[in-house]
Amino acid sequence: MSLRSQTPGNDEKQEEGREKHSLVIGRHETKEHERNTLHLYEDEEIQITGVHSRRDEAKYNPGGILTKILTGRSNASLKDPGPPPDGGLKAWTQAFMGHLVLLNTWGVITSFGVFQTYYTSQLGFAPSTVSWIGSIQILGHFFVGTFSGRALDAGYFYWVFIAGVLVECLGVFMTSLCTSYWQLFLAQGLCTGLGCGLQFCPTMSLVTTYFSKRRNLAVAIVASGSASGGIIYPTVMRELLPRLGFGWTVRIMGFIMLAVGALTASLLKPRLPPRRSGPLIEISAFNETTYSLYCVGVFLCIWGQFFAFYYVSLELFSFVA
Repeated sequence: MSLRSQTPGNDEKQEEGREKHSLVIGRHETKEHERNTLHLYEDEEIQITGVHSRRDEAKYNPGGILTKILTGRSNASLKDPGPPPDGGLKAWTQAFMGHLVLLNTWGVITSFGVFQTYYTSQLGFAPSTVSWIGSIQILGHFFVGTFSGRALDAGYFYWVFIAGVLVECLGVFMTSLCTSYWQLFLAQGLCTGLGCGLQFCPTMSLVTTYFSKRRNLAVAIVASGSASGGIIYPTVMRELLPRLGFGWTVRIMGFIMLAVGALTASLLKPRLPPRRSGPLIEISAFNETTYSLYCVGVFLCIWGQFFAFYYVSLELFSFVA
């Protein structure tokens, strides 16, 4: 009798417990559903806000969206290049290509003494007047390098280098057609100088990224290209000028430059990933006393260096005559 009286009470308690448990589960599911719904609304709101912000940005800054997309894609593909190989086939290939680049740039500039003699003796120009052509070449060589070096950092090496090869060759071919001083000044002085400046500085910076312990040797190999050019181009000028005349002699020099430029453009490979940010000219570098004194020293060195290159052959010609 007592067992029967306890059973219904226990059943009721169990029933109440199940109801409470189901209520708790129901409340939990309701809260979870509300929370998910809230997150969904928040995501939609964020997307809508992002769309509006992008529309506003595109409205007031049309290039901003494209810049962010390109920057994001370029940064996503960047990989750590690791330490410099400091040797190997690819690294030494860059060094020898740099040698050929200086053959085409500094080698041409150091060969101007041959043109100085020809313009003075055959065209009747004053030596000081002719020297302005070579001086503008050197100015373009260094001044343009201020900007072309930064182009390498930004990832535009091929654009700048190939443009330099074409501009230099254009200046040489136009020089073969010149008949007056102002034409020579624009073609050989300005155009050729700009082309040399677009090639020289990026190539020097590129080669040094492949070496650490052997960097001095690599830079020496590159720098000796100016001596190679100083031998080849004056020899071509001296041997072909009496046979073919000025026009075709200079054109042959232009074809040599074009062939060498095509070879170097195909084999030079930037190693480091591009660095988009940064100033075009690092003015703050001149705050360092050591660097400023170094620049002054290089300026004074270049100031007096090319008198010999330009005037020795002229003086020798005058002495022999």
